[in-house]
Amino acid sequence: MMRKKSGQTLIEILLAVAIIVILLVVMVGVVSKAIANSQYSRNRSLAARLVEEGLEQARSWRDQAADWETFRTSYNQTDDATLLPAPSPFRRAFTFSEETDVTTKKKVVIVVTWTDSQGPHTINGETYLTKWQ
Repeated sequence: MMRKKSGQTLIEILLAVAIIVILLVVMVGVVSKAIANSQYSRNRSLAARLVEEGLEQARSWRDQAADWETFRTSYNQTDDATLLPAPSPFRRAFTFSEETDVTTKKKVVIVVTWTDSQGPHTINGETYLTKWQ
């Protein structure tokens, strides 16, 4: 007489548990990558905003100078400054330069750098300031 099988065997249970564990590991990996990408996007947006603020600051320095020559001779080097209170990962550098034969135009380059779990990142912005007054 044949007995009817009822219930699950140990192998079937182990196989089901293994599949569930694999799915959970994959889901944790996907969620952690999504969180890292979200943080990178947030930092990149903030860095872009800091570049724009730096460009506006350079324009403000030009506008507040007594005259063009004062501005031109005062801002002719690199100025590196921490942007946010510690422990901010962001750094912003201003670089002012001008062509040797053009004294009515100054190039301003703003570089914002930061390091996160994905490594170091950089965003640049540049503009030309002119003697407009």
